[in-house]
Amino acid sequence: MKWETKSGVYTRAHEFLRSYQRTHLYAVIVLDNAWDGSPGIEAIEDNIVKNVRATGWDENNFVVIVINPELEAWILQDSPVVEKAFRFQQKNISMRSWLAQKGLWNTDELKPSDPKKAVEDTLKMSKTPRSSAIYRQITSRVSIKGCQDSAFQKLCNQMQQWFAVESG
Repeated sequence: MKWETKSGVYTRAHEFLRSYQRTHLYAVIVLDNAWDGSPGIEAIEDNIVKNVRATGWDENNFVVIVINPELEAWILQDSPVVEKAFRFQQKNISMRSWLAQKGLWNTDELKPSDPKKAVEDTLKMSKTPRSSAIYRQITSRVSIKGCQDSAFQKLCNQMQQWFAVESG
């Protein structure tokens, strides 16, 4: 599927999906809430649902996932796997503690308030270019069970509904 800007997904997701109605049973529309002009999670979901339904998709066959604030919130965890993927190597300090010292991760919170900046600063410090390999390394080794993000939970629940394995 073609990649589009966040606001483009907001305004045109239904157009992208129209051609897949005959070949695909399910669709997942995912975008961040953090973009200039974002009307907020509820308005984003309502608008996309209304438009996708209007093109003929059954509401039970698609889901809209709005990540708040942005995708990096799903990746960042206090984990050695994450540190290794980001090539974080500081003596006697974890990546989370380093981000806390920089004011990017409140120690009382599960996730940084600005996850994108936290990722960017970590990559800059470790002189590591952003790449999909980083995310692949993390997602292949860190369990999804620890992710408390409501958008992620919504995605997991929908996948379980669509693809539930029935036991004998």
